Amino acid sequence: IEANEGAREYQAGHHIHEAVALLQHVLRFAELTDNVFHARDLSMLLGDIYKQAGQADEAMTEYRRIVKLYEGHPPDHLLAECYKDIGDICKMKQTFHDGIEALNQALAIYESLNDELEISHTQNNLGNIYWVKPDLRRGTHHHRIALRIQRRLGVAADVASTLNNIGASQVMQGRFRRAIILFEHSLKIARELGNQGEIARTLNNLGYTYHVIGHPSRAADMLRESLEINRRIGSKKEILFNM
Repeated sequence: IEANEGAREYQAGHHIHEAVALLQHVLRFAELTDNVFHARDLSMLLGDIYKQAGQADEAMTEYRRIVKLYEGHPPDHLLAECYKDIGDICKMKQTFHDGIEALNQALAIYESLNDELEISHTQNNLGNIYWVKPDLRRGTHHHRIALRIQRRLGVAADVASTLNNIGASQVMQGRFRRAIILFEHSLKIARELGNQGEIARTLNNLGYTYHVIGHPSRAADMLRESLEINRRIGSKKEILFNM
């Protein structure tokens, strides 16, 4: 517990090297005491830190090690989350077959645990990886499954995010009117929730769509508001999209 808290404090203070060194030291001790499986939370945290630092290969090595640790042990939420992280890295590296396989592994675990919310999140991840592939038809299929579950569960923030994903797919297919309807619905939910990041993301998507269909003034207003929000909340990655 102390190692977990200490590493998270280092991570929060952007002291990545110190966080990694602490976790590696504790994990080496766990190996010496044949207690590695019980230290899997620390292995997961180490993988997450690598991933957030952009060290995809190191993160993948850690996640694969965790999967191997589970041999002979029943699957649980941590293993499912690990498979989701593997899928995310594969999407980034465009190794789509491996990513889809990992996400399907995560989905099977969540289904066995009857965790509908995480099933919806994993369906969304599958939709996203097919969107990048690109296989827009299959991507939209998974996004719609996620949306049905999220509406049934009443998780408004997730509904807004998934509507955004489906809207982006519609833009890619040239269905601009349908995309605008989806984005506006997402924006309404995000504003009601006060979710600034999702508001900015949706405004950016709407601005881009209006730009494509030839409404530059309306596009500029939405992109400007999105940029202002992202600057206020310090979302550097999203600011790049606004630019």
